[in-house]
Amino acid sequence: MAGKELEDQTKNLLEDEALSGDSSDDDLQEMGTGGSRKIFFQIYIFILTFFTYATLHISRESWSFLKEKVKEKESPGIGLSSDDLGTIDMFFFFIYSIGIFISGILGDNLNKNLLIGCGYLITCAASIMIGLGGLWDIRSVWYYVGFFSLNGIGQSVGWPSVIAIMANWFPKKGRGFWFGVWAANPNVGNILGTLICSLTNDQFGLEWSWTWIIVAIIVGVFGIINFIFMIEHPDKVGIIIRDEQEEREAMLEQEQRPNTSEEENINLTQRNGDSTIDGNQSPNNDGLDKAAPPNINFFRAWCVPGVIQYSICYLCLKLCNYGIMLWLPTYVSEELLFTPSQKALIAILYDIGTIIGSISLGFLTDMLYGKRIPICYVSLLIATVFHSFLIFLGSSQKVLIFIVIFILGFFIGSISNMVASTACADIGKHASIKGNESALSTVTGIVDGTGSLGAAAGQKGIGYIQDHASWTAVFIMMTSFVFTSSIPISCIFIREIKEIINLRRVAKQEKVKTIK
Repeated sequence: MAGKELEDQTKNLLEDEALSGDSSDDDLQEMGTGGSRKIFFQIYIFILTFFTYATLHISRESWSFLKEKVKEKESPGIGLSSDDLGTIDMFFFFIYSIGIFISGILGDNLNKNLLIGCGYLITCAASIMIGLGGLWDIRSVWYYVGFFSLNGIGQSVGWPSVIAIMANWFPKKGRGFWFGVWAANPNVGNILGTLICSLTNDQFGLEWSWTWIIVAIIVGVFGIINFIFMIEHPDKVGIIIRDEQEEREAMLEQEQRPNTSEEENINLTQRNGDSTIDGNQSPNNDGLDKAAPPNINFFRAWCVPGVIQYSICYLCLKLCNYGIMLWLPTYVSEELLFTPSQKALIAILYDIGTIIGSISLGFLTDMLYGKRIPICYVSLLIATVFHSFLIFLGSSQKVLIFIVIFILGFFIGSISNMVASTACADIGKHASIKGNESALSTVTGIVDGTGSLGAAAGQKGIGYIQDHASWTAVFIMMTSFVFTSSIPISCIFIREIKEIINLRRVAKQEKVKTIK
């Protein structure tokens, strides 16, 4: 009976999907003043949030690029070892992870303009102090640990807030592709960070400290821009963003509860009905939902289906992604003797692979009825194979190393982006939360915070192993974590494959009926 019920539910969803095509005529009619206004604001929010988070990765990539200069024993270097740099990165990500748990909760309760603005200004101030430490020739590792920890607190407000804002403005349908494009913002930030460092350090000959201060000022400027110009929800400008897929899921859930009170049915109908009157303007209180459910707490958010599995997966995945991002320039300089231009090129190549992978794999998940895990799971297994190549490749095989790094960006970087953005947006809007949009920051904070704990441990581990063993040992450790990241989502992979097969079978049956 359970299989029959699942098939019936699938038919209903597919019929609704077909009927939603009728609404496209209404959408075309909305392309007057109201529709154009909605599209304008969506483009505006897309660009603003994209570069808002990209600025944080300008900062992070700059640090990875400048590590070689920081390790120099003579001024302007400050003589820190790889183990010291690993300690700094560990504290940064550990404090960042704690901060992001808290920021996720704050993002559900406070104004996101204020939150992003204050966080970015804290990051700006802490980064300036780090740069000044280099200019003042301060060589104590704990000075930098302290200000990098403060930097981590400031940066922790970024991801949960911008994910929640994007999810408010863009509906679930097509989210895999659009979030795939948008989630390339860390990699664009990395590329810009590499270019800024190459320009200021290698071309203009500035000390690493001045480069770091310039980057800090860029972050501070974006904090002020967000404080003044960010629009966290369409309601703020009287716009309603219809999410037909979430409406159908809510209606289906309502139909499966025969004991639902008449009052709840009226509320659900009213909530869905209000959002379909105009597509842009709400007839009551500019789209404010009077019956909005209360925020879910931090502990209840862990019970949302998928949160624990995604969090454990991201813990291992972020360790590897940031291990490549923060240590690749150091590895190719010290071990493979790359020139500065080759070092910049291979760092950019990883990000280009991530950008292409984020867009193409995100589009594929949309083609699979929005099921993200099958693509994630297969990609992680492929990435495990290619990551193991780094254990054996040496300086005489530079071309192969460039190819492998691009492929790792395509699979590891893109899946990391998908888990941290699209998947978080999906589970943050899960039916079990009953339409509570404000829960999204908390869910995102949990997933990204758990991932950052892995990144914290990984950076310390990489620095320690590199100092006391070898880069080969580092790559063995990282390869094992790439494979481990696939284990928590293996059960979801099997379930979603079955769902896809069932959806395709029912779709085929409906197509045959239509032909007859």
